[in-house]
Amino acid sequence: MVYLIIIYLLLAMVVAYLGENRNVGSTKAFVFSLLLTPIIGIVVVANSSKKITYSEFQYHCPRCGYNFTEELEFCPYCSKNGKEIKLIKQEITTT
Repeated sequence: MVYLIIIYLLLAMVVAYLGENRNVGSTKAFVFSLLLTPIIGIVVVANSSKKITYSEFQYHCPRCGYNFTEELEFCPYCSKNGKEIKLIKQEITTT
């Protein structure tokens, strides 16, 4: 009996993992799998569309905290005050 419960929970966790990159999300997929069986959870995940992610590069000034989308070597705001602060390149991912 205990083995069946463990297998059931593992299957629900697998369905939650599969729902991670879907619009349904991992939490909802896990709840559907836990309450309505993992087979229903797989159907819900399969009918959910994939998340669309976009990534862009931003350039962050560690001194003043501004983010810039255009590629610059030094912060233009800090340069006005006579300080040449190198910008840090960061990749930002959004959905």
